[in-house]
Amino acid sequence: MNNHDLAANRMTPAWISFLSRVAPLPVLVSVLASTCLAQTTVTNVITGTIGVPGERDVFTFSIDGDSRFYFDALANVANLQWSLSGPSGALVANRSFGSSDAQSTSDPTVLLSAGAYRLTIQDPGGATNDYAFRFVNLAEATLLTPGAVVTNSLSPANKSDFYQFSATAGDQFYFQRIARISLPNAWWRLLDPYGNQVFSQGFNDVGSASSPVTLPATGTYTVLFEGYIGDTGSGSYSFNVVPEGHVTPATFTGTPMNIGDLVASNLVANTTNAYIFTLTNAVRAVFDTQINSANLNWSLQGPSGVIVNQRAINSSDWANNFGPFDLPAGNYQLRVQATVNGPYAFRLVDLATAISIPPDTPVSNALNPASATAAYRFTVGSAGRYFFNYESSSGLNNTYWRLLDPYGSVVFSASLFTDQGPLLLSSPGTYTLLVEGYYSDPGIGFYGFNVLTVSDGLQALTLGNVVSGAIATPGQQQQYTFTLPGTALLYFDSRTNTGQLHWSLNGPTGNVVNNRGFSGSDAQSIGGNPVLALLAGNYTLSVSANGHATGGYQFRLFDLGTANPIVPGTPVSDTLNPANATKAYQFTLATGGKYFFNYQSSSGLNNAWWRLIDPYNNMVFSAS
Repeated sequence: MNNHDLAANRMTPAWISFLSRVAPLPVLVSVLASTCLAQTTVTNVITGTIGVPGERDVFTFSIDGDSRFYFDALANVANLQWSLSGPSGALVANRSFGSSDAQSTSDPTVLLSAGAYRLTIQDPGGATNDYAFRFVNLAEATLLTPGAVVTNSLSPANKSDFYQFSATAGDQFYFQRIARISLPNAWWRLLDPYGNQVFSQGFNDVGSASSPVTLPATGTYTVLFEGYIGDTGSGSYSFNVVPEGHVTPATFTGTPMNIGDLVASNLVANTTNAYIFTLTNAVRAVFDTQINSANLNWSLQGPSGVIVNQRAINSSDWANNFGPFDLPAGNYQLRVQATVNGPYAFRLVDLATAISIPPDTPVSNALNPASATAAYRFTVGSAGRYFFNYESSSGLNNTYWRLLDPYGSVVFSASLFTDQGPLLLSSPGTYTLLVEGYYSDPGIGFYGFNVLTVSDGLQALTLGNVVSGAIATPGQQQQYTFTLPGTALLYFDSRTNTGQLHWSLNGPTGNVVNNRGFSGSDAQSIGGNPVLALLAGNYTLSVSANGHATGGYQFRLFDLGTANPIVPGTPVSDTLNPANATKAYQFTLATGGKYFFNYQSSSGLNNAWWRLIDPYNNMVFSAS
C-alpha cells in the first residue's frame, strides 16, 4: 500500500456538509371545517387568508351519500387555486378561482361519493391574499315552480344561485330571460338529473323570445344562475321556466340482449346492428371484445344520454384502459356499425357478477376463448398493502390485468406477466380485478395468480448487533427503527449475498439510501464511500425484495465511533467470522504525517477489501 499523508484530527462535525440539503417546507395550515363544508347550504361563505408565502389552507369534510357539488368562487384573485381530493383520489387539481364557474369553465360541478374529502386553497405564486368561496351541495338548491317568475339578486355580483324543478322525459319548457340589472356577464345553465348540461349560455337578450327545450330524462333538473368572477357590486335578475307541452320520446329499437350474454354476428359494410336491454337497477359494466373486429365501432345510449359514441371495438378493453361504465336503471340501446364487412363478438360484463376471491388464496382459471375477460372481486375492510403475484400462464401471450377500486378508478393496468405491488389500497370496499385477453389471441388460455395481503414487520434496531430477518411473503417489508442522539458515522455490513433483497434508510433529512442491494453495499461491491454521515434524530431502515422474491437476510449496522482502537506501528491479527463480515478499527493522530499500510497475511479471504476513512468522512484509499 502506498504512503498517505494524513492530517491531524480536528474533529470537524461530519454533518456540516449536509446542511445545504435541508430546505424550508411550505407552511401547512389545517383548518378543520367539517361543519361548514359537510353541511353546506347556499348561504354559507367560507373566508380566509393566505397569510404567508407557501401557505395552504386545508378544509376537511365528509358526506354520507352521492351528491353533486358546486364551487362558487367569490374572490377575483388571479393566482388563487383550489384542489379537491377524496376516497377515489384527486378530483380537482390546482384549478384557479378565475376558471371555476360561469363562462370560465365548461363544467363547474363535481360529483362526490360517500367518504372523507380535503379541499385545499393555495397561491402558488407565493403571494398573500384573502379568499372567499362557497362549496354548495346542489341538493340544497331552491325549488322553483314552473310557470312562476323567479326574481332574485346577486350580492356580490359574482356569486351564483341554484334552483331545481322536476320534469318527465319529453316535457318542453321555455327558459325566458325577463330582466337583468347590473349583471353584465351573468351566465346560466341547465343540468339534467345525471349532471349533463342541457344548455349553457349567457343571460343575454333579456325579454326576447326563446325556443322551447325538450328535456331528455325524467328526474330533477338544476338551474345554475352564475355571476362572472370579475363582476363587482350587486345586481338583480328575473326569469321564468315556462311549461310548453310534452312530446313522447322515441323508444329504443333493436334485438333484445341481456347484459353478460355473448353477442356475436356479422355486419355488411355501412350497416348497423342495434341491441336493446333494460336495467332494473344501477350496474357498473365493462366491454369485453372477443374477436378481431377491425373497422367496426360501437355506441351506447341510455337514460343519461350518450355514454359511448363510435368507439372502435378493437380499442375497448385490454390495454386501452377505458374505465367501467356506471349505468343507471333504465332502457338502453347498443349499436354496432361497420365501414367494411366483418364479424364481431362481445359481452357487456356486470362487475357485480365478478367471482369473489379471498386474498391469500391462489387462483387458477382459463380464458375461453383466450380473448375473453374474466372478472374477480375481493373486499378490503380497512386500508392495507397488497401484492398482486403473477404465478403462471399458457396460451395468453398478450393478456393484461387491471385493478379497479370501489369507485371504478384504475389502480393499475399492466401485462399479466408482471407482478404489481406492494400497493396501498386505502379505500374500504369492493375491488375488481380484470384478466383481459387480447382480441386476436386464439384458442384457450390458462393463468394463475394470487392476491396477497402484505403484513410488514416493525422492530427496534440496536446499533452494532447482527440482525437476522426474512421477507416471508412477496411484497413484504421489514422495518427497523433507531435514534441517534448526536451526529454519527454509520456503516451497513451486509451478511447476505443477494441482489434480490435491498435496503433503504430514511431520517430527518429524508431519504438517505434508496433500495441499495445487499450484494452492492460494502467491500468492492460499492464504488463510492459506504459510510453514512448522519444527523441526530429518528431513523427507519427498511428491507424489501424485488418482485415476488422472498428469503432470509443478515446485516449489521454499526457506528464507526465503536471501532476497535489500534496503535500505529503495532501489528493487528484478527478473524472475520463469517468471512463476509466487516470489522472496523480506529486510530488517532496528534499531528499529520506519512503512513504506510502494510498487508501482512490472510487466509480464507480471497476477496477481502480494506479502506481508510478520515475524520471528515473522506475516503483516503479503497483497495484489495
